[in-house]
Amino acid sequence: MFVGLILWCDVAGLDHLVMGSDIEILAMFLLWFFNGTVFRIVQFAISVKLMEDSNKDDGPRLGLIVPVRLPTKTKRQAH
Repeated sequence: MFVGLILWCDVAGLDHLVMGSDIEILAMFLLWFFNGTVFRIVQFAISVKLMEDSNKDDGPRLGLIVPVRLPTKTKRQAH
């Protein structure tokens, strides 16, 4: 339907270009195929962006985060 509307309105002279070609059926098929591909990709991108992240981490639920000091050995202490 979209490709038919593009050809009917003669957007960018496509109707004249397609209908004046000796391979008009192939040109119409390729126009339909690649427009469909673009619209499918857009639909896929929108559906991925609208998916809710169920594993979303909002941080700690209870209590405070308290830093803990852990003793380490340095080279001076190792000898």
